[in-house]
Amino acid sequence: MFPHIADFLSTESIGENIEYAFERMLDRAGRTVVRSFIDRANEDFIGAMSIPVAWLIEDSLRTPGVGVIRASIREVSGSGEKYTVTFTIDNRDVSSVWIREYGSWRIQSFGTAVTGDMERVRQRETRDRRTAPRLRTAAHRFFVEIGYANLFDKAPAALYASFGIAWGGVQVYYAGPDFWTLGMYAGFQRAFTVRNFGIMPHLRVGLSYQHDQDFRDWYDAHDRWETSLADMPTAFPFFFMTQAGFRITSSYVPGLFLGFNFQLNFLNFHSALNNNWDNTMRRAFVISAGYIF
Repeated sequence: MFPHIADFLSTESIGENIEYAFERMLDRAGRTVVRSFIDRANEDFIGAMSIPVAWLIEDSLRTPGVGVIRASIREVSGSGEKYTVTFTIDNRDVSSVWIREYGSWRIQSFGTAVTGDMERVRQRETRDRRTAPRLRTAAHRFFVEIGYANLFDKAPAALYASFGIAWGGVQVYYAGPDFWTLGMYAGFQRAFTVRNFGIMPHLRVGLSYQHDQDFRDWYDAHDRWETSLADMPTAFPFFFMTQAGFRITSSYVPGLFLGFNFQLNFLNFHSALNNNWDNTMRRAFVISAGYIF
């Protein structure tokens, strides 16, 4: 419906409301609306300014849980070049002001959605200034986290801990005294803000040391476990890893976050150098909670 509303907006209503409407559209509108704005802007950038304002009107008319908007004209008043039209929309009255512009009747204001009230923009800017310092999403901030890890075939449950900054840190998996790992990683993180929430997707790569008693027992049974330097490459207890995931934090509880990670290990030297050994830690899924300082 918003493309049709856009054709009836006055220049005044667009100019007074575009800033607030554009911010709201980016925050709340779906891809169809944003795509419509982009397509219109490619053809006529100035004309595209009507799209966010029109969507703002449509959004104000929709009742949660009601798919169809039912509207009727209740009252028309005014004279000359300016009229007030009151609509009944889903059992509620909405007042609008129409003016004659360039020979056509166009919307000057509509309900409480399109009024030219810049106080809304100022309130949004004030809220953002208050929220930003409480959202700790910067990559240079130090963090600690601890959580549950599923190592799949290797172990159904393990303790996971990590600390560092987004660019690098240390991680530990502990499935008991018979199997644990200690690794270092380098990483990359982006941060996105959605109102009072921060979302931080990340990608990490690293190298981990592993203590695997099952492998040692298997190696002993095959008379291959030696301590001499010459034989150490066969029992080299390291593997490479890559981890992808994201963390969610909120300005309501500054610093506290919930994390989700999936880790994939490759070039595990226990299996790479011993073809008959196949019980390695290949992947892990982690749910964690932590704190960003």
